[in-house]
Amino acid sequence: MKEKLIELGYTEREAELYLSLLYLGETTIGPLERRLGLHKQIIYNALEDLKQKGLATVTIRNGRRHFRAADPDTLIEQNVRRQELIETILPDLYAHAGTTSQGSEIRVYEGEDAFRAFLLKMIKKSPRESVVPIIGAGGEAFLRITRKKAFFERYENLRKDKKIQHLLLMYEQQRNTDSAYTVRRYVETRFLPETFIQPFAIQIWPDRISLALFDEVPRIIEVGGVQITNGFRNYFDILWKIGTK
Repeated sequence: MKEKLIELGYTEREAELYLSLLYLGETTIGPLERRLGLHKQIIYNALEDLKQKGLATVTIRNGRRHFRAADPDTLIEQNVRRQELIETILPDLYAHAGTTSQGSEIRVYEGEDAFRAFLLKMIKKSPRESVVPIIGAGGEAFLRITRKKAFFERYENLRKDKKIQHLLLMYEQQRNTDSAYTVRRYVETRFLPETFIQPFAIQIWPDRISLALFDEVPRIIEVGGVQITNGFRNYFDILWKIGTK
């Protein structure tokens, strides 16, 4: 069990101390000294580390310090928060390590993991009940990428929970796209004539646009800025009027 705690990122001493606290229940420093065979100052230092990490509590009664392990569920809560934090910074990490940056307003995300991480970041950042127009929606190509690792269901649950609406402007050739993509809650779909076609999708977020390219190695080109976002929204409004249900 100690090894599993170490895998979660705790030191060997922290893991041993936490397990001892669970075994002893509320305790003073003496039983911990005897159980661990360590000098009390070393234990105090480790207890302070555990306290800072939310895994131990300290109370003072009759002038003596009493220590207790936090509920093991705390480990789950901490790792959920850690997972959320990781998901928030993943797109920037991918951009820093595996993508290219063209100045401060343009960034390229390359590969399926980066593709999904960007979408998750944007759906989390988007305000509740916002509207995200999409020109040339990816359809089957989008599903092929997002259905991996159960991402699509997770993405959809978050989008529906925030009541974020997608306006999909697809092409006539895409009318037979899987209904799992076109028939969803808070999604409206229209189709452009066959003369309209482009090999990518344009996603218009509240403060930026993203160009999704569905090549063998999928990519997203993120372009930030209010002016370009508003310009594409106006362009979308024109095309939306042309589209048919």
